Amino acid sequence: MAVLTKIPVIYKKDYTVLFEAFADKLWIHCKVNKWSKTIKQDLKHDFNTLMSLVNLPVFALHDPEDLKHKKFLNLFGFVYLKDTLGKDNKPRQIFFRSK
Repeated sequence: MAVLTKIPVIYKKDYTVLFEAFADKLWIHCKVNKWSKTIKQDLKHDFNTLMSLVNLPVFALHDPEDLKHKKFLNLFGFVYLKDTLGKDNKPRQIFFRSK
């Protein structure tokens, strides 16, 4: 069994962005502890800097019922790729972002 490891690539008190290599793709996760207009601007700046350093597409898994997450994906420039089933057999969507 493969060990999945999420590596923090941006670590701030208000948010953490992590990368995870899985199924030959680079997956991104973001944990936001607090949200405000300033934090949104800081996260967007840090995220854009990170993406300027990454030469691969970055993928995100989305629960179609999570409207806040969908807004978040759109805000950060992710594009819908396809539908899939999660490990729990519930519908999920895969989004991606390139440079």
